[in-house]
Amino acid sequence: MNTKISTAQFKSAKQNMEFDKALAQSPSTNKKIFRIYTWEQPGITLSYKQTIPDDLKSIDHATRVTGGGLVFHSAGDIVLSFIANNSELTKGKLKEKMRLLTECTKNAFNSLNIELTHSEDAKSINREFCTAYPNPFELYLHNEKVLALTLRKYKHKFIIQGIVHLKANSTDFKSIEANYASYFTKGLSSLPCDKTALKLALIKQIKYHET
Repeated sequence: MNTKISTAQFKSAKQNMEFDKALAQSPSTNKKIFRIYTWEQPGITLSYKQTIPDDLKSIDHATRVTGGGLVFHSAGDIVLSFIANNSELTKGKLKEKMRLLTECTKNAFNSLNIELTHSEDAKSINREFCTAYPNPFELYLHNEKVLALTLRKYKHKFIIQGIVHLKANSTDFKSIEANYASYFTKGLSSLPCDKTALKLALIKQIKYHET
């Protein structure tokens, strides 16, 4: 089954997360969807198991349907999601789908002459925050998290959500830097990156592998 590409994007965190939720919980059983879009304004997403800290409630925020820790989204970051039926897992476990998305992202960056690596330090510092909660499928540049992935499996479908940090969080979250700087990432801010070219390279990789 061919993968449908969606570039739908919305201004608020809630709109974007609700769109993913609708895709993941849709009764439709005949589509694989890869969604890739640009995050429009500074915001926060957190897992469905978390609650937003009081001092962050004034920032645009929303709950993800997936797990993991709290994510600081800078304006201009690339966000992605992959939704498919569980029948797609017959030839591979869910973690293998995560691994494939990681490879697709790594290859896309390689095509732009940017080399990302896996974390050299897999120790979790604080599971409440994405940057301090590493997993083996994520990618880094000089120990700064660039690709973060998380997942959830439903009865009939699964969803993988991810973010490609292109900007340093400190740029958009100066008002909370004093309390949260240790959970910020510089992402890919130290290198020039053509966002449009990266998106096209990611889509090309997904279509090639037909995840």
